[in-house]
Amino acid sequence: MFMYIIVISLITGSFIQCLIDRYPNYFINNYSFCDNCKNHLKYYDLIPIFSYINLKGKCRYCKKEISPIKLLSESIFLVMYIFLYLNYKNYLFFQLLFIALYLASFVDIKHKEIPDLSIFIIIFIIIYFKYHQNYLLSIYIVIIGSILSYLNLIGFGDIKLLSVLSYFIDLNNFILALFISSFSTLLYLILTKQYKKGAVIYFAPFISISYFIIILIVSPYS
Repeated sequence: MFMYIIVISLITGSFIQCLIDRYPNYFINNYSFCDNCKNHLKYYDLIPIFSYINLKGKCRYCKKEISPIKLLSESIFLVMYIFLYLNYKNYLFFQLLFIALYLASFVDIKHKEIPDLSIFIIIFIIIYFKYHQNYLLSIYIVIIGSILSYLNLIGFGDIKLLSVLSYFIDLNNFILALFISSFSTLLYLILTKQYKKGAVIYFAPFISISYFIIILIVSPYS
């Protein structure tokens, strides 16, 4: 079972990074290719982590350096899947949530949007694991968030993400997670000097980290 978790984590990490890179056209080109020379990659060039090491971080064809981002993604998923498997009985719940939040975070960073796919994955989790008790909180968030979004104080993608995440925790923990994510965002903007008017703010990564940690602690599946 442990080897199964390792293999699945590496495949998932590679696949999710592929979705991030190809967003919003996930499946227009089913072939993996080198970003530099555009050569189609063979299956033995796509083995997570091992192919990167074997090729010494360079394309087999044009010898240009391969971005280490995919390797980083695979490594993160490997560590997280093992951690969740060893520490949580219902690790599937947290693995699915991690996939959704990872996708939301890095698409937001790279493309300045939160993909609907992340929202759909979380909605699936809500339905499958029967998280229906906090629907009123979710409705309030959408109403208030829509007003804030109209005033350009927050992106509507962030509102959608917050509204679905609210199903997993009570109001007090929701406010705590929102405070942590907001404070972390503000601290990041100050430290990186990106607080000037008109600067693009990527809120999804801070939302994802804060809420994932809180959910890990308070969820009945913990």
